[in-house]
Amino acid sequence: MGRPVSRIVMVGAGVDAWLSALGLARAVAALGVQIEVLETPNDPTPIALDVLPAVKALHRILGVDEREIVRSCAAVPVAGQRFSDWTEGEGFFVHAYAQVGETASHMDFLQHWLRARGRGMPARFSDFSRGGAAVIKRRAPPLRGDWVGADYGYHLDGAAYVDLLRRKALALGVTTRPVQQVAVVWEGGRIVRLDLGESGEAQADLYIDATGAEAKLIGEAGPWEDGSAWFPFRRLATFVAPRAGPLEAVTDVLAWAAGWVCVVDLQDRRVLQCAFDETVAGIDAVEARMAELIGAPVQRVSDQALTPGLRQGWIGNCVALGRSGVRADMLDGGWLHGLQVGLTHLVTLFPTDDDMAAEARAFNAAVRRHAEALRDFQAAHYRLAKRPEPSWRAAADVAPPASLAERLELFALRGALGMFEDETFQADNWRMMLLGHGLIPTDPDPGAAALDDSVELPRLHGFMQSLINEVGALPTVEAWIDARRAA
Repeated sequence: MGRPVSRIVMVGAGVDAWLSALGLARAVAALGVQIEVLETPNDPTPIALDVLPAVKALHRILGVDEREIVRSCAAVPVAGQRFSDWTEGEGFFVHAYAQVGETASHMDFLQHWLRARGRGMPARFSDFSRGGAAVIKRRAPPLRGDWVGADYGYHLDGAAYVDLLRRKALALGVTTRPVQQVAVVWEGGRIVRLDLGESGEAQADLYIDATGAEAKLIGEAGPWEDGSAWFPFRRLATFVAPRAGPLEAVTDVLAWAAGWVCVVDLQDRRVLQCAFDETVAGIDAVEARMAELIGAPVQRVSDQALTPGLRQGWIGNCVALGRSGVRADMLDGGWLHGLQVGLTHLVTLFPTDDDMAAEARAFNAAVRRHAEALRDFQAAHYRLAKRPEPSWRAAADVAPPASLAERLELFALRGALGMFEDETFQADNWRMMLLGHGLIPTDPDPGAAALDDSVELPRLHGFMQSLINEVGALPTVEAWIDARRAA
């Protein structure tokens, strides 16, 4: 057995660094492990984060209370995403963070919905979920207790969220110092020290690369696997504007000729994150389109490259967390989720000594499976979008990853989906997304032919009406926020 891990040095800034620092402090600081964050000048954290429901479980582990993020991070609850104009002329569809339908039959609810749809029922698949109904009726999650059959994430102020995480990490004994430059010294497949220029040097048993796309530590040791072939919009521009109208518990994702825009409403302002093809529209044209979209002037905050892909995230005694290891597309809350997955697996596989080879193999395999599953979900949006513009058509014509192609083929035929292991999104998430994009199975379960329409259609209508009545009793988003602030 080798030497125990007693010191961690992390390099980076923003949410990648401080969420990682807090998570590791919660897990191992009590064991006497020292954690130091070498804070770099560039913070890549977006000014607003669209965060998936899984973050709530992580927050409970980290000691981050929901009331804190509502009060200090301008948090808004998010029950799902609403995609508009991804098929020209077809309006919108909802991807709710919820289960769909009821389970009174041996068949998937999808088969009941397909049967009713074939008999003229106009209701969307997501209309049969609590989250979907809440989005349509502009309601928030319940004020108390669990939301049975549904879940929610958040919109968060990025800088305020980082500040909250930083304060909590420092309170647990994490130390920090600013650094302007970092030179990595590798020997025998391991980092032996970091040369920090005028700040001296740093040594540790375990090094964490939280430097985002710069990958200042691990970038020297392992190649980047470019995933941009499936993601056509390579620039991301961010704009802010005054918030107008009542808040809604939804992330709006609107397609247009040169790309798409994600509308992230915070309590005090509106943030627009626009992914676009710079060969179709320059940044000035994008800004004009955003102002036209919301009917008000917008302020440009940033314009940066999007570089989706991944790399082997644990090499020797260096682990990449966040966007230094996995960079998902911005769709579907992808910015933060790769960080959550990596951090969770590192805590689970935290090495007992400096011989880390077995843990590294397990970490790399698990994170890759999660990253590729999320990639497939995001790439399906572009594969299935039906817009006429050349950029959109080119994206739809690119051969998808083999794993996605197999899943699309199976669903298009029978409405079936493969096994779900190491997946961010589960079966009903996939069904809402695929059906919303118009991928309707051609050969449903033959057992559905035995269903009695005189019973089925009234039953489905009654179930949907019960959801509408239930959702009608839920609070508005403003009432939910006020209750959390007052608690």
